[in-house]
Amino acid sequence: MKQYIKFFLFFLHVKFWFCLKFLKIWKEDNCKIRFVSENKNWSIYDDGFNITKIVNLRKKNSMKIIFFPKYYENNVIHFGSQYMWVDWYKYLNKKNKYVVSFFHGKFEDGPEVSKHIKKFIESVPFLSAIITASNIVKQRLLNWGIPKEKLFLIPIGVDLKVFYPVRKSLKKQIRNKYKIQTNEIVIGSFQKDGQGWADGNSPKLIKGPDIFIEVIRILRQKGYKIKVFLTGPARGYVKNKLSNMNVPFIHEFVDNSNEMSQRYRLLDCYLITSREEGGPKGLIEAMASGVPVISTNVGMVNDLLVNGKNGSVSYNFDPKELANNVEKIIDNKKLREMYVKNSFSKLNEVKWETVGDHHLKKVYEPLIQLK
Repeated sequence: MKQYIKFFLFFLHVKFWFCLKFLKIWKEDNCKIRFVSENKNWSIYDDGFNITKIVNLRKKNSMKIIFFPKYYENNVIHFGSQYMWVDWYKYLNKKNKYVVSFFHGKFEDGPEVSKHIKKFIESVPFLSAIITASNIVKQRLLNWGIPKEKLFLIPIGVDLKVFYPVRKSLKKQIRNKYKIQTNEIVIGSFQKDGQGWADGNSPKLIKGPDIFIEVIRILRQKGYKIKVFLTGPARGYVKNKLSNMNVPFIHEFVDNSNEMSQRYRLLDCYLITSREEGGPKGLIEAMASGVPVISTNVGMVNDLLVNGKNGSVSYNFDPKELANNVEKIIDNKKLREMYVKNSFSKLNEVKWETVGDHHLKKVYEPLIQLK
């Protein structure tokens, strides 16, 4: 029923814009590239904003962000969400070139994800390009039979003017603001890991909140004085478990990148315990902020972290191994400093200037002629 309603609304929308165009009341602008975002307050919008900014610096007024796939013709339409693409592609104008970002998902993730993947694979003939951020997902797509010529590996980006290390004195000042004691180890986790958008008391296991809690439990049992810093919605499961263990935590809702960058600067390490990721953005934001990363092998992690050189990577989702990796950087100042120093050499690959140029040169320009 939902699909019929969506089709009916889109049909009315197309007729409306077609009439305006026919009557010369509405004239299409000169932009040839559109980035479709679900809404303004979501990570995908941030991607579209930064890609659009770089593309327009290179090719003036050639790209815009939109929130509804209007009746455009002879455009490149880039869907930032694979889910939104699957919902809409059957109703779209065939005179455009369509691009989609596919960041994460595998059949083993559950019946809903499996159903979506099957629909996505059915939609591939309608796509000119598929962008993914990691080699893990790229290989997965190839294994599903996605044509190699349609696949492009372009990482998620980070703004190095917003996320960067600060002096020890400023870091101490930020920690004092939150009344963090000098002997407390602050571990960051900034990724949504609860079901839905409310309290999130039911865990979203694909994001590994159960693994996260077990890592913290092990570290507490070893005698470390841990404080956890959380951001994002739906963190109820983690907060409840931390409270039950009497582990102090701070949870804040952060609205923008500038505010988020301040939170990274008070961390001793950033911990990723996910079972599946597209990025995550926390990986590259922490690296750029001078925070050592301990992570499971998901998303872009294996593309950017070399285990024991610029971070720690666990390949078997074992809480004990993750806890040991956290323990190593807590106890070894030289190792911690080496991780941070070596991380900076990878950042040129993921800064938005590079990522935006890759979108323009590798994907958009081969599909459409730009002035």
